[in-house]
Amino acid sequence: MKSYILIVLTLLCATCLEAQEFKFGKVSKEELAEKQHPLEADANAAILYSSRKTFFEFNTTDGWNVVTEVTRRVKIYTKDGDNWATHEVPLYQGSNASDEISGIKGYTYNLVDGKVEKTKLKKDGIFETEINKYWNKKTMTFPNVKDGSVIEYKYRLVDSGWTINDVEIQYDIPVNKTENNIRIPKYFYYKKNSRGYFPVDFKESKKNRNLTIPYKANAANVYTTRSKTQNATVTFYENIYEINAENVPAVKEEAYVHNIKNYATAIAFELASYERFNGERKNYNTSWEKIVERIYKLPSFGNELSKTRYFKDDIDGLLQNATTDAEKAITIFNHVKTKVRWNGYYGYVSDKGVKKAYKEGVGNVADINLMLTAMFRYAGINANPVLVSTRKNGIPLFPTSKGFNYVISAVEIDNGIILFDATEIYATPNVLPERAINWIGRVVRKEGSSAEVDLTPQKHATKTSMYSFKIGEDGVVEGQERTSFSENRALRFRKAYNKANKDEYLEKLENAIEGIEIEEYTVKNENNLGKPVTESYKFTLEDRVEIIGDKIYFSPLLFLATTENPFKSEIREYPIDYNYLWKDTYRITIQIPDGYEIESIPESLAMGMEDNLGEFKYIISQKGKSINLNASVKINSLIIPSNYYGNLKEFYKMLVEKEQEKIVLKKI
Repeated sequence: MKSYILIVLTLLCATCLEAQEFKFGKVSKEELAEKQHPLEADANAAILYSSRKTFFEFNTTDGWNVVTEVTRRVKIYTKDGDNWATHEVPLYQGSNASDEISGIKGYTYNLVDGKVEKTKLKKDGIFETEINKYWNKKTMTFPNVKDGSVIEYKYRLVDSGWTINDVEIQYDIPVNKTENNIRIPKYFYYKKNSRGYFPVDFKESKKNRNLTIPYKANAANVYTTRSKTQNATVTFYENIYEINAENVPAVKEEAYVHNIKNYATAIAFELASYERFNGERKNYNTSWEKIVERIYKLPSFGNELSKTRYFKDDIDGLLQNATTDAEKAITIFNHVKTKVRWNGYYGYVSDKGVKKAYKEGVGNVADINLMLTAMFRYAGINANPVLVSTRKNGIPLFPTSKGFNYVISAVEIDNGIILFDATEIYATPNVLPERAINWIGRVVRKEGSSAEVDLTPQKHATKTSMYSFKIGEDGVVEGQERTSFSENRALRFRKAYNKANKDEYLEKLENAIEGIEIEEYTVKNENNLGKPVTESYKFTLEDRVEIIGDKIYFSPLLFLATTENPFKSEIREYPIDYNYLWKDTYRITIQIPDGYEIESIPESLAMGMEDNLGEFKYIISQKGKSINLNASVKINSLIIPSNYYGNLKEFYKMLVEKEQEKIVLKKI
């Protein structure tokens, strides 16, 4: 009976959401009084209504422009939803095409003493900032936002570059209703690609449109500067796409999902061809090969690879004693990392030019890694740039010019490829910063050909820890630790340690482990990138041992034990995305206190996931007054598909249970 009532209530809520009418400027008391979302009670905000209309306008000065009109109403339930009270619109500012935003209008609504209070978004809440050479950002920050507020805004965006932004259906908050109307003249052909799991109502139709075009002609109908302006009417059809959805659930952040937008439902439109009024057709990016060819021909990409005079003397001097390609590559790589600092800007095209970046000692991603590639080539090394989409940019599943926002360098050798990213001072060959490890990239060769490149690290990033400790009769643990890190684990450690204030770093480490006091903390090889970085310290630990009567209980892993399963949901639609292949190993020696003997220890265990995706070993033994534990967890796949989720969840469940098991000591 309870389930029946719940189903009825859910259907009633859904019906209410569907039946609601929306008119800009008319927010109801019911919307303001709503304390939680009717379908997702834990939502901190919700999109009550979103409308988008995209269409093409034509004028004789600029030709065709893409116009998008957006209207949106958002409910803020809690303070955690306040980020939705700020809306940002990226604006492209290229030389041949740019974006313009106008008609911004917005309000914040609150329910005060039973009445609707309306606060206008003023000019001081709207500002534009420069992101980089090619992008600006218009930001709207709404005033007087509280728990329960509703914000509403609309604006008009004009794109002269014929880009149709993705139609986004799903977000990290629920969407009650979204209506999207895209009208495309027959002269433009856009490929449509979808992502995500939520079904949408997608309708296609055609409708004729008349366009009046002014022109100048004399009596003989010949164009001259003195001709009289006349009008011509062109009739053509438009493809109309209506993309609507209601009661769209939020995409939930889960463990090991690095960009939830990759799995949020959306429809992408990518320009494939354009036909002029006279029938002349121009094809655009219809394949990865075409996209790569166009990128290579850009002056700020291909041309930058051919410049050598600015670094010639420096490189000649550095390579005097280098005899092999490997020595040359490492020498050049280290030179660029220390010579040119990354300014934090992404992009696969050079911002200020490689020569200027080299001279000033600072540049964007492309400045640095195109420069690195040019130096490799100058030294006779077979090197090419690799186009990459960062984790935040998403996964380019289909050919699109928007698919890449980053570039690295690759040295091709007989038995494989070696990847380099000189934006990261602590990177080593084939050890990329995590932002650039995003499935696949595309190598761009001199002759214009391209191929997929696997960005997945082939070696496991290891953390190997050795602990030796003894337990006092009072339960206080004293011991020492030595841990070494390799590959991406070493990169992560060096970035955190070398950039930190050392006193603050140690304090943070102690705060992360409850009850510990650390002394004699040392780090080796923090700047010797050719070796694993190693930390060691002595420690005293309290509150990790239970003394009950004449018995002592403790986990042999102490603070190293995994305390909870990171995978909690019953089902999972998204793949599990680890940053890299990894292996954690713990070798622990425990000295038991005098006057005690071992009553029981956990049993050893070795288990693996199906298809060798992961393994866990827990081998424990005792010898006299000491206990030895060798434990390890190893993940053998960067991406684990969602159909393995049940197996992975059970794997972690057993791991947590085993690591929580206690050793029991009994007083003699």
